[in-house]
Amino acid sequence: MDSVFVFIPLTNKALLNMVESLNFKLWRYSFLLVKENISEYPIELPEDYSIRPLIPGKDEAVWCDIRNECFAKLPGSETPMTEEIIRDRMTGSDYLEDGALILYHQARAIGIVQGLDDEYDDAAIMCIGPLAIIPEYQGRGLGRTLLRASINYAKQHGYTRTILCVDGKNERAKTLYLHEGFKDVHADVAYTFDLK
Repeated sequence: MDSVFVFIPLTNKALLNMVESLNFKLWRYSFLLVKENISEYPIELPEDYSIRPLIPGKDEAVWCDIRNECFAKLPGSETPMTEEIIRDRMTGSDYLEDGALILYHQARAIGIVQGLDDEYDDAAIMCIGPLAIIPEYQGRGLGRTLLRASINYAKQHGYTRTILCVDGKNERAKTLYLHEGFKDVHADVAYTFDLK
């Protein structure tokens, strides 16, 4: 083992101070956000854009390419996603059929989002993540559209709320989620300690 990572609730000041006194280094902040009482959104895509579910056995490489391009430098997500990992996740108990969506501009895949079955506060909830738009298409409202498509999926499949996690350095994403009605319900501070 080369490193140890510790996640501590932001509200636990005493433990945060103790960990810092042990020479742990601040690594990142992580925020958990929940959207209650979801409703469906009308989805309006620009001409030549479409959203469709990931097709197992066909789209794993596309999914990995987008996810890896968008998250390669985000703390905690640096490890590349592989097609094997995607296939393994499709057999998990949290996998939702057709819950992984791909956004296309003509024939080019440019964004992804996935909904997974989860539980929060002892009740069912759909977890959204990852949500990614390749950099050259960012800033056009496509992330918001893809987020809303995932929320629509949740509503159509009986969920009344959704949850997601966002890294503190991803301020644009957090701002989007808050504007879309998500509420900040929990924050962790992640520390790392180098064992070398």
